[in-house]
Amino acid sequence: MTDLYYKEMKHHKREYDWLSNCVYANYKIPTKCICGGAITVEADDGGRNYYVCKDFKNDGLHIRHDCLTALEEELDCLRSQYAEEVSLRRELQFELAQMREEIKELKQLIIEGKMIVAKYKQFFYSLPIVGERTEQQLIELAKAGLKEEIREDLETDEFATLEALFEEAEEVEEGLKETPPSTPRKRRRRSPNPRSSKRACKAEEKGDPEDDGYGYDGEGASGFKDDEEGEYWGWMQMETDVDDDASDRTDDTLGSGQFRMDNYPGSSGTDSSTSDSD
Repeated sequence: MTDLYYKEMKHHKREYDWLSNCVYANYKIPTKCICGGAITVEADDGGRNYYVCKDFKNDGLHIRHDCLTALEEELDCLRSQYAEEVSLRRELQFELAQMREEIKELKQLIIEGKMIVAKYKQFFYSLPIVGERTEQQLIELAKAGLKEEIREDLETDEFATLEALFEEAEEVEEGLKETPPSTPRKRRRRSPNPRSSKRACKAEEKGDPEDDGYGYDGEGASGFKDDEEGEYWGWMQMETDVDDDASDRTDDTLGSGQFRMDNYPGSSGTDSSTSDSD
């Protein structure tokens, strides 16, 4: 058997909830009554307009709200929402400006070499914006704070997660450490003494230049390039011509490394002089 008292209390509770919903519904411009009925606009005898439920009954369970009051409440609500949006926007602009300053300081630290990617990653995750921005926004902000040469060496500009960006940046940083910047190659300085240059080249190839004398073994043995070799032998020929014109017989060796044959048996000049003396 059902308890009549409990049944009556349950009925009162249902009516109270309905009335409460109706009170809250009578605020701003209603779109639908709590009973599910449509809302219409009616005027009373004094010409005052009301938003009224189509199935209205004067039992307190249906909407009947003054239009002017509803419009004023609607306007107040919109003003409140607008003020809240403006406040949020100002806070966002302030946070963005503060974040830009922090990013600028981070970039300066990285450019000066005082902060590696691992420390930058740790610092970035400690910022309060990490929990307030989307993943892509955080990726763009973190990328902007990386060193320029690291950003240029990234394999891609799009990353699925922030962690993937930092992993790629750390790999690029390690690669830059292992590959030092290339230095321009210096041109080999040519010696003003061709003979000393020849000796140096022969010493690199054969060891002691005195073991082979001053002879020239042939093309390519000296280690000179083609144009350097031509200049070298042109200079030597000029030196030989000067020695011949001066008729300097004090030394049997020419600057080119060959021996004079005038005073040695077997040469044409020697044979003629010997026959005349005989």
